[in-house]
Amino acid sequence: MKCATRLSSRQCDEIIRTGEGFAPEAPTVVGENILSAHRVGHVRLLPDVAQTEPIYRLLWDVAADAANRHYGLAITGITRMPHYVEYHAGYGHFHWHNDYSHESQESPRKLTVIVQLSDGDDYDGGDLQVFNVAPEAMPRERGTIICLPSFVTHRVTPVSAGVRRIVVAWIAGPRLV
Repeated sequence: MKCATRLSSRQCDEIIRTGEGFAPEAPTVVGENILSAHRVGHVRLLPDVAQTEPIYRLLWDVAADAANRHYGLAITGITRMPHYVEYHAGYGHFHWHNDYSHESQESPRKLTVIVQLSDGDDYDGGDLQVFNVAPEAMPRERGTIICLPSFVTHRVTPVSAGVRRIVVAWIAGPRLV
């Protein structure tokens, strides 16, 4: 999992303000409706409009760098609207899953980009865990950007206090052969 601490607190605050400006959506998992027991969090879709353009540019730049320098993947673009997600105490989590999708046979999801907007000290629980990787390996520092292959199984543990805020995007590319 490649990480880059790139954002200042001011930048994180700007992304939070932008995300909070959009209406909440019902969460879904690739191609199917889900039960609240699988994923619980407030999701707001970030459309590709002028006010979100800096967010899209950031997500693309991070993904392009990781795809080229670390993963050797060809990528073509952001496959769905990025999500601004808030995981709240008592009901914020996401069970084990992967993000790989064949939504388009020509351009499946290849990378997942997660922007940590909250300071890790502002909430308890809410850990991003990657299957077969030590949980402490996933940083909680505000402004950290994590880029992982979409086929990697991961989860968010329940938030027990505070609120965890993130932006997540999925990057598509030609099918893996």
